[in-house]
Amino acid sequence: MLRRVSPLVLVLALVALLTACAPAATTPTTGETTTTPSASGETSGSAQMNSSNPDPKSLLTVADVERVSGLTGLKLVEYGSSEEAIGRLNFANSDGVLLATMNIGDGTAFDESMKGMYFSEITTGTGSMCYVGPSKQVSDVLTIFAAAKGDHAVIMKTFTKQAGGSEVWIPIPKLQELVGLALGRWGG
Repeated sequence: MLRRVSPLVLVLALVALLTACAPAATTPTTGETTTTPSASGETSGSAQMNSSNPDPKSLLTVADVERVSGLTGLKLVEYGSSEEAIGRLNFANSDGVLLATMNIGDGTAFDESMKGMYFSEITTGTGSMCYVGPSKQVSDVLTIFAAAKGDHAVIMKTFTKQAGGSEVWIPIPKLQELVGLALGRWGG
């Protein structure tokens, strides 16, 4: 039986997760570095863009997500364009429904992300360490796959097709494949 979780609690938990692993957004036209807001709306110094962090678009493309997931007509939507669009990359369908987000960070951000309600269990097969989430305290439906390799970390989150439902847009094995692809392109 699924536990009902307040959408606000879930959003705050995800903001904490994604902010912990999300370096600052880079403005595409100017290359200017900004900071990513925390769950409380403040900016975090640890979320500063690190010069070793690549543009997330060089790690994962819409075409990659379509090929791996089998979904078509996907597009990127801007950070903050919806309540859930809190990733460095936010993938939506042609109707604008958000399907998945991706964030990148360093090993410290990855370690911090494991300390909260977004961590469920350690798994293997991608990077030197990886996990799935969120914890059972948040949801019985796994929607997060995170992996680290060296000092690089990639976290992807998918969404359920219906509020309170159990069917996700991109199953965990496909998220794992996408995270592995992004980590592989990052190098290290």
